[in-house]
Amino acid sequence: MIKPLAGVGTRYGLVASVLSSMAFLALHYTGQEPMVNLHMLFIDGLLIALTLGVGMKEFRDYYNNKLLSFGQGMTIGFFYYITFSSFFGLFILLFVGVIEPDFVSQYRESIIEQLRLMSADQLESLGEDFVQDQINKTGDLGPSALVLDAFVKKILAGLVLTPLVTVIFRKLKPQSI
Repeated sequence: MIKPLAGVGTRYGLVASVLSSMAFLALHYTGQEPMVNLHMLFIDGLLIALTLGVGMKEFRDYYNNKLLSFGQGMTIGFFYYITFSSFFGLFILLFVGVIEPDFVSQYRESIIEQLRLMSADQLESLGEDFVQDQINKTGDLGPSALVLDAFVKKILAGLVLTPLVTVIFRKLKPQSI
C-alpha cells in the first residue's frame, strides 16, 4: 500500500516543483523579486492546495476504493512536500549558480534597501542596533542560504496545508457518475 502513497505524493510533488519554478522565473523576469514579496507564497499555497488535492483524489478514487484515511492523506502529503521542497531547492541552486549568478547580490541589495526604508515606528520597535545587525548579516548571505530558505518555506507550507487538504478530501465524498 505504501507504493501508491509514495508514487502519488512524489509525482504531484514533481509537478508542483516544476510549476513553482515556472512561477518563480515569471515573477523574477517581470521584476517582482520572488524571494522577497508575498506573491510567491500565495502562488505556492495555491499550488500546494490544488496539486496535493488532485493527488489525494487520485489515490482515494483509483487506488483505495474511494476511501482516504487521515494517515494516508498525511503520508501522501509527506512524500509530496519532501519532493516539492527538494526539487525546488535544486532549482534555486541551479538558478543562482548557472542561470542568474548575480541573483544573490541583487537579493542582498533588495533586502538591505527594504531594511533601510523601514518607517520610524518600525525602527523604534525593533531598535536600530537590530536593523544594523540584520544589514551586516545580509552581507554574508550566500547561495546556500537561499536554497535553505526556499526549502524550509516549502516544507512549512506543506506541513500547514497537508492536514487541511486531507480533512477536506476525507469529508468530501466521491461523486458517482
